[in-house]
Amino acid sequence: MLAAVTIGPDGHRFLPNAAAKAAGHRRLGRNYGEAVLVDPHLCGSGGFRYGHSAEVRGVIVGASSQSPDQDLFEAGQLARDFVNAIAAHHLSWEESRGPGDWFSDTDAPHPGHREMVDFFTADIPVHA
Repeated sequence: MLAAVTIGPDGHRFLPNAAAKAAGHRRLGRNYGEAVLVDPHLCGSGGFRYGHSAEVRGVIVGASSQSPDQDLFEAGQLARDFVNAIAAHHLSWEESRGPGDWFSDTDAPHPGHREMVDFFTADIPVHA
């Protein structure tokens, strides 16, 4: 999933830089601000490279703000807020429906949806 958030009336100008940092993080598997210092030959060029990205429980966020340190702070905060919001929605859904697969509001998800996620739990024993 890809989401883009801009803050303020001029926020759209920073979006390409933030997206580049998040994409670089995903490709290299580490904070992009760290990668540009350690593996600059693997990174692109331009001002976007001198900032940070963050990963919180598998969610990668790139930010572009006034300084590299602020990029790291903002990216971490945005990732944390997003992960917490998803967890709250999941908990609410589970409390209303009981434990089970989180597909949709229908009782019988499309068979194709089940096939796409079966590998997540294929080797995990189910405890009653």
